[in-house]
Amino acid sequence: MSKRRARIIVLCEDKQQEVCARHFLRQCGFHPRKMEFVTCPKGKQSGEQFVRENYPSEVRAYRSRKNHISICLAVIIDADKKTVDQRFSIVPDGAR
Repeated sequence: MSKRRARIIVLCEDKQQEVCARHFLRQCGFHPRKMEFVTCPKGKQSGEQFVRENYPSEVRAYRSRKNHISICLAVIIDADKKTVDQRFSIVPDGAR
């Protein structure tokens, strides 16, 4: 299996989502050293709130680097308070 050359940044709520994403990305051929995870510090705040607050800054950072290096941004949020369909209704069509 060929290794992916892109660096991937994952913004997620908690360690469980990080482990799931890490496993998935390894199965897709990403090397562990090419993965960076931004996870909510334990006991500081709601994971959903952390992702929502950090999303704009991560997108700005992604956009500033995307033309210079091969980079991907993945954002993971679960449907704690809403159904999956309700979550998808607030996501722009091109972002799925």
